[in-house]
Amino acid sequence: SPSLASMDNVYTILISIDDEGRYKWITEFNEFLLEGVDAIMRELHHQQDLGLLPKENDKIKVLLQIDRNAQWHIVAKAVFSIKEAGFPISPVYSP
Repeated sequence: SPSLASMDNVYTILISIDDEGRYKWITEFNEFLLEGVDAIMRELHHQQDLGLLPKENDKIKVLLQIDRNAQWHIVAKAVFSIKEAGFPISPVYSP
């Protein structure tokens, strides 16, 4: 299952940004690096095409887990691109 939690038919996707600016897609079972924001978009759409995620972007919530040492422009780029694509996004900072 690609989602962490599927409550009220809303699927939560967890993406992290580390202190070196790398994006990582995290699932219950594994995690994998994504080469930039374009790769995040491709993966979201790919999983929608496969039927693993709903076709309606508003039923997918992206949690962006941000390392407190991550560079702001890298965080902003991800937030902007994911929002722009119509996916709800919630940034959360790792302690």
